[in-house]
Amino acid sequence: MYYTLNDASLLSDTPPANARQLIILLHGLGAQPTDLLDMARAFHEAWPEAAIALPPGLQAFESAYWTGWQWFSVSELDENDRPERIAAAMPDFVTLIRQIQTQSLVPPTDTVIVGFSQGAIMALEAIKTVDGLAGRVLAFAGR
Repeated sequence: MYYTLNDASLLSDTPPANARQLIILLHGLGAQPTDLLDMARAFHEAWPEAAIALPPGLQAFESAYWTGWQWFSVSELDENDRPERIAAAMPDFVTLIRQIQTQSLVPPTDTVIVGFSQGAIMALEAIKTVDGLAGRVLAFAGR
């Protein structure tokens, strides 16, 4: 399940009708999709015709201190393991992106993926792995 911003104040699980572009916001490690709500609202103001999706990470974050999501596990992670973990998560990630595109009726060419931290890692790796997955990617603080 993911949230779509239908207007500047309403989160819904249904994308707006007749969306002309899709903006997918990907949170960082241990975050919640709604942590990006202020950014989603800013994008909505700039592009009111866009569907804006805020999906949760693929897995629950492994922390005893707070609840959130992660795109791939960082438990006992070292730099040698990172590419393997990203590759293992990639099929489900690509499926999620395509699912959101299908639900919003917006093609990949009109899709923008905006990733932060671990979300940026996944976004950059996804467009490297799957040609034509998105028209544009913005990546912030990713590796």
